[in-house]
Amino acid sequence: LFRSPTRQTARIMDPAFRERYIDSSGRPFRFTWWMQGGSLYRYAENTNVPYPSLMSLYNMRRFQMDGVQRYGDEYTYHYHTWVWSDANGDGDYNWNQTPRYRDSRNDFFRNMAEALIEEDMFPVSFRSGWHFMDNDWQADLDDWVPFSLHNAWPADAKGTPEPVNNIYTWKDAPSDWVPFRPRSDNYQLPGGDRGWNTRSVHFRSLTESMVREMFEAADQGIDQVPCIWSHVAEATFIEDLERVFALIEKVAADYPDVEYRYDTAVEAMQAWLGADDRTPPALQVDTVPDGEGYRVRVAADEPLFMSRPFLAVKDIYEI
Repeated sequence: LFRSPTRQTARIMDPAFRERYIDSSGRPFRFTWWMQGGSLYRYAENTNVPYPSLMSLYNMRRFQMDGVQRYGDEYTYHYHTWVWSDANGDGDYNWNQTPRYRDSRNDFFRNMAEALIEEDMFPVSFRSGWHFMDNDWQADLDDWVPFSLHNAWPADAKGTPEPVNNIYTWKDAPSDWVPFRPRSDNYQLPGGDRGWNTRSVHFRSLTESMVREMFEAADQGIDQVPCIWSHVAEATFIEDLERVFALIEKVAADYPDVEYRYDTAVEAMQAWLGADDRTPPALQVDTVPDGEGYRVRVAADEPLFMSRPFLAVKDIYEI
């Protein structure tokens, strides 16, 4: 998937393909690659990657990093709450989606720490697996990761028989394509004061009426941030993407005064927020003696989104 020159990932990185689809500013499209890690990946037995839990991110960087940097793509974090369990008690174990984020919480943070240490990646944007979310997960995202793009309104999926998957509900979430700040007591509703979320739609579910809705709202002065997504492993990924661009270009012709951008997740949210600061904060990290050990003190020269510093460590035994 990541290495073959004829598979979808390499085709996306082909300059001829990129230059076929440009936004109203004349720039080729940019992608956000949400790289899955942790959970069942952690127990993989293949030995051709340093850390199985990071295999997708590792291979993306190994084989496609030149393209990511050339086009200004973003790679970041995607996580499924899979657990090895017997959900219905029949003695048959499967990788099941857990209905509660807290059952996967330790692995979620472990994988985030591994990605920071081993692959120099900490997420700024995020998509949850199967669009699943609950208030506990939203609380953690509000502490660490500012931008989520997995609102799946009007979905209300109850899941499948074991193996369990596709448990998620967004029936009460906003139906428009405008980011909102989730409430702490209900991740679907706007009214919070921390992170952001915005509505998303799969390539094949995007309709002309949806695109027209976006352009009409933008024409009325309401900035839009839709997340249009798919799985790069899907056999029809390229054809589905070409259809997406065709829909956008068709509708855009009817709204010549509306500017549209093919941004990464972070670029889109920065533009929507009107954030033009591109200078990284300066960090100072010190150790402070504390009994027989020490504490780590982190200071920054400007306010940060994080509620507190995210510190990741490993010992000489790779633990």
